Amino acid sequence: LKRTPILWAFQDRDDQEFILEKEKLFYKISGYLSIHKRAPSKFVTYKLLNLFGFQFLRIAVQALKYKMRFWYKIPSGLEKYYEELDRDGITVIPNFLSDSDFKKLKDEYENQKENMVEFSNHYSDLKLPWFKHVIKNQGDNSNNDFSNMFRNHSILRPLVESVARRKIAVEPEVAFFEWKVSDKNAAKDHQFDFEDMAHYDVSFPSFKVFFYLNDVDKNNGAFCFARGSHRLSSKRMLYDQRLSNIYYKVPGGKHHVPSDKELSDMNVSLEAIEGKENTLVLFNVMGFHKRNRFETSKPRQALFMNFRHLESLQNKIRGVF
Repeated sequence: LKRTPILWAFQDRDDQEFILEKEKLFYKISGYLSIHKRAPSKFVTYKLLNLFGFQFLRIAVQALKYKMRFWYKIPSGLEKYYEELDRDGITVIPNFLSDSDFKKLKDEYENQKENMVEFSNHYSDLKLPWFKHVIKNQGDNSNNDFSNMFRNHSILRPLVESVARRKIAVEPEVAFFEWKVSDKNAAKDHQFDFEDMAHYDVSFPSFKVFFYLNDVDKNNGAFCFARGSHRLSSKRMLYDQRLSNIYYKVPGGKHHVPSDKELSDMNVSLEAIEGKENTLVLFNVMGFHKRNRFETSKPRQALFMNFRHLESLQNKIRGVF
């Protein structure tokens, strides 16, 4: 009865089970209403389709669609970065902003620290928090000097459009992040979530940005990436198909921990992407990646951008018209 909306008028409003069921339904409804804003998921939830190899078909169709968008030109002067992204799945650009712009951005980060929201993980025994402050939500076109430094940057915007082969018609979210641990929790595994385990996000070209606001190395949670692992191979496709059948069964946020043999078979070798402050890291999330473990209490501070929405129906339609 508690799950039947037509009978909710007769429920005890303070009943926690009723409140939970109501929140679940409203969450599903909001998800359906915003489906045009979402990119394709990593896997479909229909177990029978996955069992019969539907993931193979999805991968093939997505790869073909990307190949057919061949008319996107490589912007003059950006050939080096494009070639790196095509070959390695990642490009690193030090001294990305001018000294004056970087100082403005760093000052803004310090000013916004008090507005940062603390997020606690649900899967790690350590229960450590991380912090996030959104400068601009996805689709928000209002003026903001700091987010527009990246959204309208003369290198980043055309480079993303050329490698994604999509026009950026819906602006991406821009956010500040900070991760840090206490001295007593340094050098322990799973310090926040399962992002310190090798994984990939999707099986179609999609891009994210980390911009280092402080010096980042192996000791303070450097981003790690396996160069070349964004390319499809028979072993990668077999792994993808197998994972589609167990993905929704794995506890802890649907994170499957690949074995050393699985990574070796796919020639996946992760390396820490270290960099000084003012370093931009643009990478293809088809490639395997993770966050390195924090060996010290020194924080990792970054600006983050996610371009997954470029494959959403909303962006595709706006990009045409």
